Amino acid sequence: MPAPVAWVAAVALFGWGHFCQGRKGMIQTAMVGALMLALYVISGTLWVSMVLHVVIDVNSGLFGAWVVGRAEAEEPESRPAAPAAGQ
Repeated sequence: MPAPVAWVAAVALFGWGHFCQGRKGMIQTAMVGALMLALYVISGTLWVSMVLHVVIDVNSGLFGAWVVGRAEAEEPESRPAAPAAGQ
């Protein structure tokens, strides 16, 4: 398989692997995958792309936790109370 065909397939599969994020998320992820592919081609090693992937994932997780924590701290009374046991 020619390298450019493999590159397009790899980027498409990387984007498709994130289908749970919806169409926009798949497109954005495919673009990030293209960046990671470029880093791999330039550096000759997967380590650079792997470290970038970890940094993105950790950053997303920390940001998500921060957003959820803020939402819970700002409006705890707006959530319905849990039903009592046995009801």
